[in-house]
Amino acid sequence: MEEVIGFVENESSACDKKQIDCCKVLRLWLLDFLVKGVGKGCAVVKADNPAEAIAVLTSSGSYNGEPQKYDIQRVEQIIEPPYKGLVAEDIVSYNMD
Repeated sequence: MEEVIGFVENESSACDKKQIDCCKVLRLWLLDFLVKGVGKGCAVVKADNPAEAIAVLTSSGSYNGEPQKYDIQRVEQIIEPPYKGLVAEDIVSYNMD
């Protein structure tokens, strides 16, 4: 089931009149990134596309005052299964030598 932004009594007429943005579907995105001078990170963001997910991270993340510190490495859509199951996993490996 897709999530719709906004609440309207008559959805089709509101969309026709463009009173609200009821046609955008929000999805979950997994972002892997480097924070320059700090380390690696990952985030899960709800947005309608990868570019918006990056914008949300850089404007709302821990380093939102310094968005240039974010170096995005990967953006992948998370497909939510209709049943129980693993939604996302990220493995960080360290050189133990």
